[in-house]
Amino acid sequence: MIVMLIPILITIAVIVLIIGIFVLIWHLRTKRFQPTRDKLIQQNQINKDLEEFGFAYDLKGDYFYSLMDCWQREVGYCKLYDEGAPLFNMIMDCEPVTFSYGGKRWLIELWKGQYGITTGGEVGIYNTNREDIDTDKFQGTFYENISDQERLPISFVLRKNGKVLMKRKDLHWWLTGFKLGEFSTTDSLTMDVKIVFPNQEMCEAFTGGLRAIGYQTGCGFMVGSPGQTPDMLIQDLRYLQSLQPDMAGIGPFIPHKDTPFAQEKAGTLSMTLKLLAIVRLMFPKILLPATTALNTISPKGRESGILAGANVIMPNLSPLQVRQKYMLYDHKVSTGGESAQCWHDLEKSMRDIGCELCIGRGDSLMHKN
Repeated sequence: MIVMLIPILITIAVIVLIIGIFVLIWHLRTKRFQPTRDKLIQQNQINKDLEEFGFAYDLKGDYFYSLMDCWQREVGYCKLYDEGAPLFNMIMDCEPVTFSYGGKRWLIELWKGQYGITTGGEVGIYNTNREDIDTDKFQGTFYENISDQERLPISFVLRKNGKVLMKRKDLHWWLTGFKLGEFSTTDSLTMDVKIVFPNQEMCEAFTGGLRAIGYQTGCGFMVGSPGQTPDMLIQDLRYLQSLQPDMAGIGPFIPHKDTPFAQEKAGTLSMTLKLLAIVRLMFPKILLPATTALNTISPKGRESGILAGANVIMPNLSPLQVRQKYMLYDHKVSTGGESAQCWHDLEKSMRDIGCELCIGRGDSLMHKN
């Protein structure tokens, strides 16, 4: 009986939410939106009204967000929520990532889009240890809300046409942000999300879920970082072996004058080339860049990297007038043969060592037969 009621309960919950939003807006406009010089008092008044709906308002960021222990935490989640959203004027991009960890099946889902009269983004975390539901009304997994102990540090930056709309960061199960009166198409929005996992096992399980829906993964390390030991490099290589990434970025450490490492020695070309060669032997199909840093520490660093096993070069595509804003280390090469304007020089340098340039998406061959 409980299983049969799930679709009905979901529909009721969505309807209640929509009605609640309209009632809330009416209430706020008629009761709370009164001129006042004390903005903090006004925010507190608004949040008192919002609390029963599970939301609060951030005056500084000018956005609404979900509370930790809102009523939505009691209803769980399944695919019907996403499928039914357009019926209630919510047009969103949804990215559900599923994986297994700790004896449970997990769902971490990302959303961005137009929620009625607001533009917003969400990151939700759910899990279950129950069997899938299989009835005439619904077939699939119904996820429950996670416990406080299972919450994860989450942050995201939501942008519209490159301009930041909001930033959110918290230890949460459902991190959200909604900007009232902002209209956006989904393709005008981008959302950068960061999730910190408690251990490598869960991180790799999530990465596997990303890979299963078509994402390509990458990782890397700097050679010659301050305090780095041979044992640390071995650990890095073992992590690569465990992760099986599609791309590995490996380059020498180069100090920057405005950092605590300003007086540290840079990594060496010879050690970097050795590690590039080792990684190529470990992963014959991996995408392995010859980084700009190689060319910074040696005039022929890029070519040496390719000969050692790299198969990707990284020309600087940034416009000349803004390149100084992206200086990760001192003396970074930003003009000449490494830049996109000098394509012919790049082409010639690769031909001189028996290679040809190929322009394309550069999809990894790691996980293709």
